[in-house]
Amino acid sequence: VDGVLPKSRLITGQAVHCSSHPDRDSLMFKHVLFYCLLFLSPLLSADTSLWVISAQGQKLFIGGTIHVLSAEDYPLPAAFDRAYQQAQKLVFETDIAEVSSVAFQQQMMAAMVYSDGRSLRAALQPATYRELEAYCAETGFPLDNIQRFKPGMVSMILTIYELGRLGMADTGVDMYFYEKAVSDGKTLGKLETPLQQMQFITSMGLGREDEL
Repeated sequence: VDGVLPKSRLITGQAVHCSSHPDRDSLMFKHVLFYCLLFLSPLLSADTSLWVISAQGQKLFIGGTIHVLSAEDYPLPAAFDRAYQQAQKLVFETDIAEVSSVAFQQQMMAAMVYSDGRSLRAALQPATYRELEAYCAETGFPLDNIQRFKPGMVSMILTIYELGRLGMADTGVDMYFYEKAVSDGKTLGKLETPLQQMQFITSMGLGREDEL
């Protein structure tokens, strides 16, 4: 940690490392992170997903987060607020301000719909599509509204829909601390660019649409 992330940092979101060799380095970074957390596991608190790596008076906090929570999930465990108070810089999964912008949302939407006349029905095997029809009929979800979307986007839409049915529709951990950090004037960072995130999302499930 020394010389890489000086002073105190709080990292939230998915651990994705980007470099000139993204596939190789991302895999290596995830392995390093895994073993760090493995050896730190005896130090963890059982009621929160927050880890700390310290060396020579410097600390790196790593927080496992979720983007959507229910009202009952607040207040967050006190360990998160203590880490936030100590952190000089917060590193998020991506640039939250940019991905929340209208321009980025429009760009994402354009990338997630078929522009060549295809439809969701054509992208899925008949058996898979029948299962989707049955799900929509059971839950009341309007299937016609997602016919132009690619399977990756449909998967995300239905996930958010199900979370909403479970009462999880409030601000998640990332947005909670992002808004707090902006208000408090803390330094912000990101693990991946919005473009990288969009490329990942738009390619999600390609060639494996039915499994997705």
